Amino acid sequence: MASVDLVRYFDSFYEEPAAPSLIGKLREMAGKVSAHFRARRDYQQLAGMPDYLLQDVGITRSDVLSALRRQTVF
Repeated sequence: MASVDLVRYFDSFYEEPAAPSLIGKLREMAGKVSAHFRARRDYQQLAGMPDYLLQDVGITRSDVLSALRRQTVF
């Protein structure tokens, strides 16, 4: 009997980690949603800039549009 308990004791170190908690998942999702809205706000600011200001920053209008197309939420 003692050897069975010892096996269980050592097996407990190799168990699969617990699934992420609901709070952790909600935090992850909130972070993704927040990043999406930040990127959207930045896009709107860049899209509203005239071409000569975009050139000062070192990007073109097509760079702004391609960044918008690549953006994914989840």
